[in-house]
Amino acid sequence: MNKEIELSQEFKSNARKAVISIIIFIIVYALIFLFAIGLTIACGYGALGLVMLRPSLITLALGLGLGSLGLLVLFFLIKFMFKSNKTDKSNLTEITRKQHPKLFELIEKLVNEVDTSFPKKVYLAPDVTAAVFYDSSFWSMFFPVKKNLLIGLGLVNATTESELKAIIAHEMGHFSQKTMKVGSYVHNLNQIIFNLLYDNDSYDASVRKFGETSGYFVIFVMIAIQIIKGIQWLLKQLYNFLNKNYLGLSKEMEFHADSIAAQITGYIPLKTSLLRLELAEVAFNNVLSFYDGKIVESIRSNNIYLEHHYLMSLIAEHDKVPLKNDLPDITLEEYTKYNKSKLNVENQWASHPSIEQRIERLETVNTLNKEENNNPASNLFHNINQLQESITQKIFGAITYSQQPTVNTLDKFKENMLKDFSEESFSERYNKFYDNKNPILFDIREDENEINFTFDELFSIEKVNKNYELLALKTDIETLKFINTKESEIKTFDYDGIKYKKKEAEQLLTNLDLELKEKIAQEKQHDINIFNFFHNNCKLEIDKLMLRNKYRDFFEYDKKFDKKTEISNEIIDKLQFVSENMPYDKIKSNFASIEPLEKILKEQIKEILKNPHYEYVITLEIKNDLENYLSKKWSYFGNQAYFDENLQLLFRAVSQYQYLVSRGYFLIKKQLLDFQIAIIN
Repeated sequence: MNKEIELSQEFKSNARKAVISIIIFIIVYALIFLFAIGLTIACGYGALGLVMLRPSLITLALGLGLGSLGLLVLFFLIKFMFKSNKTDKSNLTEITRKQHPKLFELIEKLVNEVDTSFPKKVYLAPDVTAAVFYDSSFWSMFFPVKKNLLIGLGLVNATTESELKAIIAHEMGHFSQKTMKVGSYVHNLNQIIFNLLYDNDSYDASVRKFGETSGYFVIFVMIAIQIIKGIQWLLKQLYNFLNKNYLGLSKEMEFHADSIAAQITGYIPLKTSLLRLELAEVAFNNVLSFYDGKIVESIRSNNIYLEHHYLMSLIAEHDKVPLKNDLPDITLEEYTKYNKSKLNVENQWASHPSIEQRIERLETVNTLNKEENNNPASNLFHNINQLQESITQKIFGAITYSQQPTVNTLDKFKENMLKDFSEESFSERYNKFYDNKNPILFDIREDENEINFTFDELFSIEKVNKNYELLALKTDIETLKFINTKESEIKTFDYDGIKYKKKEAEQLLTNLDLELKEKIAQEKQHDINIFNFFHNNCKLEIDKLMLRNKYRDFFEYDKKFDKKTEISNEIIDKLQFVSENMPYDKIKSNFASIEPLEKILKEQIKEILKNPHYEYVITLEIKNDLENYLSKKWSYFGNQAYFDENLQLLFRAVSQYQYLVSRGYFLIKKQLLDFQIAIIN
């Protein structure tokens, strides 16, 4: 099957570019390495000559320092050879043919059809995923490495047998691609670059220790560090060059693997599964988030996959997506209906094409529809319930509970989810109008204004689409502002089907700013119409007063929201230095600059803790953390070391503050919107 599919010109072109970029990287690295060897030899001769010219303890020390200069640079360039980059398999479960014969029979059949090698090992992951992976090190570039197949049990839970077959066929397509070797080289070269740019803690410590041995060594250590900085700058440029060329190939490899899968199963199973993946991932992550919140109560699940399946159906029902084969049946129109962007920019840094691009390419593949098996993909596994419970046990086994956890029942989970959906979403009657839109500030009049709109007209699909058009326009403008900067390497882009050059972005921005002002004015008028509609529908004067007050409360919170979040964002930005190596004095100076911001943050936290508005969202854990943070002035650095526990407390306090501020915004908005529905009910 693999031999029958002709490689596109784009595939061949990107493959050539990727190979050439690898060769250029190797040549440049070889030249740097030869320079380091030459520097080492020159420094060695210089050191020997210095000692022979005037033998003394001082010249001996200077000679050792000079001789070490080249060695420090040379060792920096080869230290990656001693580091292995093995995939962390602690969360994976290896499965065998004996355990799951039907699955392995399917894999073997696909291996023969694609004409590729059987996976070295097959692993199960807990989540919604499928992939090819292998252990790699510097030396694996010279020796063959067998690939492993990874299948997510969350993915199995969200597919039919035909869909899972199509996805595994896609992965077998990757197994067959000779260009996977190119990917292996790029992966390993990236590991080398990462090691030389960022994985330097032990090297830095050794160099610092060596420099502190004698004052005569310091000058040579400083010279070595400057040379290394120059090498690192060059490596950053090589990284950009190498990866830009490879990522183009990576996208073509995805298209090619899709074509192989489509030849085997027809394109429909791959299309339907691709369109469902995002919803399946959201549902799976929401189940995990639910149990994250239950750690304090020591509650866990016995089988998260039953809950995952239920939640997929619940989300589908909420989004008015029909079920087919007991799974959400998402169409391309449904998938893209809220994407109103008119800007099209080729993302050079994306390793995968978008779902829309993949489906568009799939539909051009001339494949006959094949007979589909719409049974659950879980049928391919022996004793699926036991397997799901085993993986669930592994997930929760990594969590430390304060007491023996109790097991949540599926019925209890459903009850919690239905309650959460009610509390975490706005009334369905709004037709998702407010999901990504907030009322715009306007003057609230107490006198009635005549209104000629019905509820259905105010919250029609047309009005919802206008909200998403405005949202897309704002996003497009921000992207165009970046394109218009010197930092952007984008040369051309498409807007509304018309091709533009970078220099034309400024004029387009001027036009779009005018369009944005007009749309915002229209949206504001629409919000006024909505207010007047509900105001006119109030039967009692007290209801009118309450409606006006709820709008005023919301507008007041909205005005303060940005200032509230600015404080925490600024603290997080200023704390980035804790992940970098820097002099102790600079660390102390950085923490001193954060102190005034911390004072403001603590005042804001005190206000939140006193405000009854937050009473239902401040858990015992959050309250204890915030009160502990407020209890004293904390130190975060001393005796040349970070106080990790104190730092973690600061990070938690900032994170919890951000959560509460955002949560407060949602609640005050929901109270307003629920009250409006109560008026017409």
